[in-house]
Amino acid sequence: VGKYFTDTLYQSETDFFLALEKGHKVKMELVRRLPGLFRFVMRAYYERDSVLTPRLRKKLDDVIEQTTTSFLARMDLYKFKDGVDPRMVIRLLLLASEGMLAETGACTAEEIDNLFREYKKYADMLKQHLYKEEYL
Repeated sequence: VGKYFTDTLYQSETDFFLALEKGHKVKMELVRRLPGLFRFVMRAYYERDSVLTPRLRKKLDDVIEQTTTSFLARMDLYKFKDGVDPRMVIRLLLLASEGMLAETGACTAEEIDNLFREYKKYADMLKQHLYKEEYL
């Protein structure tokens, strides 16, 4: 799964918002292919009562940090206006997508597609405000 995601997403795209969009499309494809795995990962991620929670949370946080660092290393960050922290943008969009999933409980491909369309509107709005005008 990780190799599929990396090979599909990171080979050519260097625009921050376009790469995130591609990443979400890859995730949606994985949801379509492996819906049971997606539901399992989502339940594990949001589990709060398990003895494994601290270890799972640490592992997931480590993966997110490594992925973020690798992602940012390949992006054209000069497109952002001065003072914009791309890590904060990623965190904001991650929290937004997590909140949308938690709020709706979306698990089917159709539900995920609907959420992606809404997520894309938020990402596009941020791009309009956070990128330098010449890169819009």
